[in-house]
Amino acid sequence: MKKKYDVILFDLDGTLADTDLIIIVTYLQLFDRYRSDYPITLPELLSFSGPPVVDTLTKYFPMYDLEEMTKIYHKTSESNYEKYIRSFPLMKETLLKLKEAGYRLGIITGKRYEPSLTSLRLLDVEPNMFELIIGADNMEEQKPHPSAMEQALQRLNVGKEDVLYIGDNTTDYLFAKNAGVDSGIVMWTLRKLDENIKPKYFFNSFKEIEEELV
Repeated sequence: MKKKYDVILFDLDGTLADTDLIIIVTYLQLFDRYRSDYPITLPELLSFSGPPVVDTLTKYFPMYDLEEMTKIYHKTSESNYEKYIRSFPLMKETLLKLKEAGYRLGIITGKRYEPSLTSLRLLDVEPNMFELIIGADNMEEQKPHPSAMEQALQRLNVGKEDVLYIGDNTTDYLFAKNAGVDSGIVMWTLRKLDENIKPKYFFNSFKEIEEELV
């Protein structure tokens, strides 16, 4: 079977790694410490996976210094990794089959670079499986701004038509759309998607990714 793309780029949280519980627990801890008067809801907590952390902190913790709150968020989040991170079914097996089929793999994530490596290792996935990993602290602008994709295209020396970006939320869809590359949206998270998004693919499982691309 002829490959449909040369490169497949993935989001990390909610796509390769099931980190919803980490994000929920982290924000619950922040609200408990710094905004215990705020009646946070489950839909709000679920909406925090996807948008840049600084956007969420600016919206919900405007009374605190953003730089300091960002440091507190990351420190709190990282303390929850080992206990709460999970892998989605067939994630690692599908990545290996994509590699065997000749696809070049990479990650563009709103998570910082070093915590991204930690997440992969906790999931028993070696970071060197990916030719490129761009974290939030390696981006000029955060998703959905296309600068990180432009950086990836340049580093990988490929055209837009050669790339598929797979993510789990509306921000990921807009990121791919703004960059002019095809997108796939996974449907195994609890968050609500904008009903107007029109990615190239919707995937209900890693098995479907394999069946479509291998």
